[in-house]
Amino acid sequence: MDDNEKAIVGAWVQAVGTIVSAIGSTPNTRIPQITLEGFNLAGNTLQATGNGLLADSENGTLEKTGSVIQATGNSTIFSGILLNLEDRSQTKLFITGNLLQAFGSSLTFVEILKEAPGKSQLFLLYGSILQAIGNILQVLGDRAELLNEYGEDLKALGSWVQAFGANLFALGIII
Repeated sequence: MDDNEKAIVGAWVQAVGTIVSAIGSTPNTRIPQITLEGFNLAGNTLQATGNGLLADSENGTLEKTGSVIQATGNSTIFSGILLNLEDRSQTKLFITGNLLQAFGSSLTFVEILKEAPGKSQLFLLYGSILQAIGNILQVLGDRAELLNEYGEDLKALGSWVQAFGANLFALGIII
């Protein structure tokens, strides 16, 4: 698989992962919590895989570093799901993972700003910044929960904003 194919596959695997994770992060009384956690685990695993492929398709740029950092953030989140931690410790891992993802998306945004303007760059720019905003909303939701406040809706909103951004980014890759 050449670098262009890796970037396309990686971007779409990441995009699908964000949707799966957003489904798992959306409060739902009809779906058991264990199933929602499974969606979140699968989604973050797909995101980490997609970010790994994106990183492998780049050659020593901020975009590569951003993808590696995003994959590390996803790995931190699925570690928090897999490890049998008490809620507070798990939430702290989620905050760390989402902050890493936001930072990685921000690095990608900065790198894309250096490129010649065009239709593809608009999708990539908006996609990157929306992913970062989505991750920050998730951090704020988790932070609210650490303060014994309700943050589920904010986390769900953040997950869907991130998913929208990841799909815009994937479209930018194929344009």
